[in-house]
Amino acid sequence: MLFVEDTIRALFRKYETSAKSVIRRNIQIVHNSNQINPSIQEHFKRKYELIIARIEDNQRFLNWLLSEPGSDVVEKHNVDSHNSTPALSSTTTTTSMLETELTQDEEEMFPSEFDDVLMKENNTSSDSSNDESYQSGSSYHDGSSFSYQSSTSSSSPSPKKSKSSSKRGVRWGPNTIIDKVLNLFLLVVRDWSSEGLDERVQSYNPFYASLERYYPSVEQRRDIKVICPGAGMGRLPYDISMLGFHTTLNENSLFLIVALKRIFSGGVNDLNSQTLYPFIHQTKNITDEHTQTRRILIPDIAIGRKDEPGANMSFAYGDFFDIYSPQVSPALTSLSTTTITSNNTNINANINANPNTSNKFDCICSSFFIDTVENIFTLIERFHLILNVGGLWMNNGPLHYHHDALTSFHLNSTELLDIVRSYNFEILEYKLIDCQYTKNKDSLFQAIFNCVWFIARKIK
Repeated sequence: MLFVEDTIRALFRKYETSAKSVIRRNIQIVHNSNQINPSIQEHFKRKYELIIARIEDNQRFLNWLLSEPGSDVVEKHNVDSHNSTPALSSTTTTTSMLETELTQDEEEMFPSEFDDVLMKENNTSSDSSNDESYQSGSSYHDGSSFSYQSSTSSSSPSPKKSKSSSKRGVRWGPNTIIDKVLNLFLLVVRDWSSEGLDERVQSYNPFYASLERYYPSVEQRRDIKVICPGAGMGRLPYDISMLGFHTTLNENSLFLIVALKRIFSGGVNDLNSQTLYPFIHQTKNITDEHTQTRRILIPDIAIGRKDEPGANMSFAYGDFFDIYSPQVSPALTSLSTTTITSNNTNINANINANPNTSNKFDCICSSFFIDTVENIFTLIERFHLILNVGGLWMNNGPLHYHHDALTSFHLNSTELLDIVRSYNFEILEYKLIDCQYTKNKDSLFQAIFNCVWFIARKIK
């Protein structure tokens, strides 16, 4: 696992090089267009100077986000850095400055031991890759170069194996690296910035209100076990834990897991202390440079403050079906989980702690998750397996299935509820909720998912 995490960190540290290689192409196009008015050329020169500066800021943010939990060696990100822009004397100078960066055809090599990890990350992609409604990429948590956060067969190349792939490993080009970074940025913004508040109200608040209604006793909540499968950057399970519940965060994407460890390491105690520019690579439906280059500050809350009453969270990193397989014993499950409380300052302090390793839960909160799996019948069966009798399954998300209908089974909302009932669930609530996902509020394109919200109780 440490090898994989180190490799992912190495991949993301190539972001700046990869992003500048893409910008270099645009600079060259403008430079070669002799008929363009000089004032317009000057406009593009200033624009790309600004974008290059923001790319460098993003790399600093990435270096911090991907640093080892508890590490103090990473440069502190200056929230005022948006005021500084490197001067480029001419377009020619710009091209020269970037000539050592990756070209569009050059690709980064990673060891063959990493092949299965990277290929699995991309095999989750949906069939709507250029669907800007997601504004992201290949699954809700694995996006592509802007379109998603959506995912699927994105316009940017998926990692492909070279002719000698069995010996040399998976090849990753600049676009693929940028896509992974963009997906990460968008999820960080959604979960940990004031920018994402509206989305969280739409997507997460129904869970909070329902949990408080069905479990009114705060004292008893510590014994109520809740799991959030496919939890992305973790805000939903974190907030649920702050309501007093014993909450498990499950996430499968290794690219997000590395960032999650930093977020929950105790190193994000200062409000709005980190800066990123998540929209600089969005080139569609943009009104002006501000729309593309505006900054976002995180976090909007002090995560894990020592004066908090105490969140009780466990982390189950890995494939949901593997961790909660009928064949997996509780002892094996404990190897995949770690526990943290808000009074800890470093997740590493509890990396080997034993959470409650029982595979049974009192409540499942699935948000933007059920349409990401290939076999929804297997998912419902597994939810039934891990839920205690009388336990609740709360769901909020679209039926924007990520896998092609040729390889997965697509249910409409009526069929979904009928299937849920057939697995000995009683539907307590059902409605449709309008939700947005990793949006740029200033974009000319705004998509709304009509999400399926229901609460089901396991009756036997």
